[in-house]
Amino acid sequence: MQRNGSFDKPGMRNGNLAETTANTLTIKELSEDDFGQVPKIHKLAFPNSVLSYLGTKILMRYYRFLRHKPNFTICIGAFADKCLVGFCVSGVFKVQMGNFIQKNWPYLMIAFGVRPHLLFNELIIIGIRKGFQLLVNLAKKRKRAKAVPPKWSRPRFGIMSIAVDPVCRRRGIAKKLIDEVQRLALLNGFPDIRLTVRHENVEAIEFYLDSGWEKVKTNGMWQGLMEKTIGG
Repeated sequence: MQRNGSFDKPGMRNGNLAETTANTLTIKELSEDDFGQVPKIHKLAFPNSVLSYLGTKILMRYYRFLRHKPNFTICIGAFADKCLVGFCVSGVFKVQMGNFIQKNWPYLMIAFGVRPHLLFNELIIIGIRKGFQLLVNLAKKRKRAKAVPPKWSRPRFGIMSIAVDPVCRRRGIAKKLIDEVQRLALLNGFPDIRLTVRHENVEAIEFYLDSGWEKVKTNGMWQGLMEKTIGG
């Protein structure tokens, strides 16, 4: 799986990206070696996320966790030469953040232990509360499953994470990544695709709406879920 297209490279950042010039953007599946660049792009794209604050090792654990069974995961990247400038992690996720926290809590505690100042960060406090809520919801879900076996439902294909190096934005990289994800989702038999976006990320919401995505409401309220039909 590889897609090429015209790409104008951005200005330099610490020598990693060359001067602006016409070049080729390559969209391809992320190899094990490529995965080492994912935490850097995540931190550049989402500097205020809890995972970014906790550091590269936790980020690598998180993305490797998503790749493992029982998840069905498609991980692709956008490369300018051999430099990763964007990535997208998508698929069918049976285990997500709540499961990650449950399985990796010792490492998370160590990460907080060497960064005690984070416990006074408002964003981190909100993130910790959400994490505890995810664990509570996970426990309730398992309890219900034991009492009443869940009915079968069609697996949902979704985008878990999409990130582009900030100096490479507005060059159509996100669109190329999403186009490839949609092609692969359809190839694997999924007629629609979902993602979640933060309410305050107005630019991203407008981008998705312009690209044919629709807001999915629950009980009349929109909580960030969006969906796009890609097949009949």
